[in-house]
Amino acid sequence: MFSSLRQDSLLYVLNRKDNPTLSIGRVVSVSSPMPKYPNTYTNPMSGIETTVDITVNVDGSNVDFKKIPSNLVIYGDSGVVISETREAMISEIETMKSNSRNVIESVDYHKKVLDSCETMLEQLNPSLAKEREQETKLNNLESRMGNIEKVLAEMNGTLKSIKGKE
Repeated sequence: MFSSLRQDSLLYVLNRKDNPTLSIGRVVSVSSPMPKYPNTYTNPMSGIETTVDITVNVDGSNVDFKKIPSNLVIYGDSGVVISETREAMISEIETMKSNSRNVIESVDYHKKVLDSCETMLEQLNPSLAKEREQETKLNNLESRMGNIEKVLAEMNGTLKSIKGKE
């Protein structure tokens, strides 16, 4: 439990944002357990939730973690997960890995869902189908015009080179 941390204890810090990273820090200080809700009478036997503030030296700088539930061994908030045990952090990372693998494996399914939804929406709203058809025709025309411009530019270059030889 975070309340049992002492100075120089190891604390595992997982940053889940953008490119997840794991750092291992050393506890600089831990506050005494405080009631989670201010103005609450603290009686250890009453089961009142308590929190601790933890300062950890991570990669050469001190980082403060405020109001961490004192009875937990792992806690996450705002994309950062901290744990006092290696095992809990391993479990967290395995879960994160499994979730990402599941997302990647479901990409093809979700692409099919998007295509199906477009088809169903067109079926329910024929004007969408007409708009999409017009958009396709317009894109084809733009492509053809680009090709015509290219051919004309080549012809113009050929004519100039012929006139230049005369």
